[in-house]
Amino acid sequence: MGVASVSKAFTALAVMQLVEDGEIALDDPVVDHLPGFTTADPRSAEITVRQLLTHTFGMSDTAFPEKGAPVPDDLEGAVARLAGVGLAADPGAEEHYHNPDHHVAARMVEVVGGRSFGAFLDERTFTPLGMDGTVTVDTADEVFAAGVARGHIAVLGRAVAVTEPEGYFNGAGGVVTTADDMARWLTAQNNGGEGAVGARERPWWRTAVRLLPGFAVIAAAVSANRLVALPAQGRHITWEQTFYVAPTGLTPLVAAALAVAAVYAVRLARLLRPEVTPPGPRGA
Repeated sequence: MGVASVSKAFTALAVMQLVEDGEIALDDPVVDHLPGFTTADPRSAEITVRQLLTHTFGMSDTAFPEKGAPVPDDLEGAVARLAGVGLAADPGAEEHYHNPDHHVAARMVEVVGGRSFGAFLDERTFTPLGMDGTVTVDTADEVFAAGVARGHIAVLGRAVAVTEPEGYFNGAGGVVTTADDMARWLTAQNNGGEGAVGARERPWWRTAVRLLPGFAVIAAAVSANRLVALPAQGRHITWEQTFYVAPTGLTPLVAAALAVAAVYAVRLARLLRPEVTPPGPRGA
């Protein structure tokens, strides 16, 4: 499915990768790296890279009703259509959530990175994290071409199939992905930038230690009769007799053992399952 404005996080990451590469700085004027960027207001020359990412670059829906504007074909066109638009505030003075700032940021990634925005994301983010079912697209038609099912809206209690409204998405809302790939993305957010593969690379003994409590529960349930025999001077008692004597204690123990065994079985099956690459195109 398309993840809409969650896509902005991918654009911000792409910009920050160029910052880490030393290609740009957050407080550089955008025009230093994107000479074609201009608006009808001379103050646009003061807009910085940081202001694009923080929605403080001075533009807003009141100055440029982007949703109703002609839909461009690509990021270059998305930036070009701002040439006749005025600013709503001084750059850096006010915060206005506005999609075009991330269109500009994505186009800057293309120019500075020397390749299409989709290719940059694929090389620097999607492929390293194993997000093989993820692409970024420009328009609504490309969303469906990437495999997204047409959605529905609720009208008087009934589901009605509708077509995605026209608009320009790339950079601000163009990422099409899967639940599995987004899990990989979220793992990286909480794992110092390392993907799921890196998160699994831990010493074997640490994994073994984490499994010990569960195996202890299973062993206790299986050997409950032997455990009961210990305080009874080793007298012989069968498992069934143990249940007869102490059903209240044995029932939750057995339930816990079955639950642990089910969890471990699922984990083992996932480890043994071959890696499956989701269908769909790569990089747009």
